[in-house]
Amino acid sequence: MAFLDKIGFTKLKEGLNKTKDNLFGKVNRLINSRATIDDEFLNELEEILISSDIGFDTSEQLMLSIKDRVKKDKYETQEELSGMINDEIKKIFADTTSSFNEFNFDSPVKPYVIMVVGVNGVGKTTSIGKLAHNFRKAGKKFS
Repeated sequence: MAFLDKIGFTKLKEGLNKTKDNLFGKVNRLINSRATIDDEFLNELEEILISSDIGFDTSEQLMLSIKDRVKKDKYETQEELSGMINDEIKKIFADTTSSFNEFNFDSPVKPYVIMVVGVNGVGKTTSIGKLAHNFRKAGKKFS
């Protein structure tokens, strides 16, 4: 674990937790301020998602899922609404199409370097966390 701390794993984990807490905090505040899901609510929710390092495509997919679920499932309380939105957010993050079990570097040169480039707020840290998680699931090591 000391090696992981040297490469900033603790800082990465704290950053991802901050992003998660920020996202769910904003969503919960929005839900608590409204009793119904209308166009204004959906626009504000989409803005929160995009500004929380989720990205446009994922936000759009999530918004479609939420709109479909609102039409299908009726909710009576803010807690049910909150649960529905949180379930959809968790579902989209849990659904992955990566095949990192087959991911293989054939280069004899170590360590491997992966450069991540992007402007502020596009999700670099989130993507790095997802890469690290998938590498670990595939049995890859950080050392």
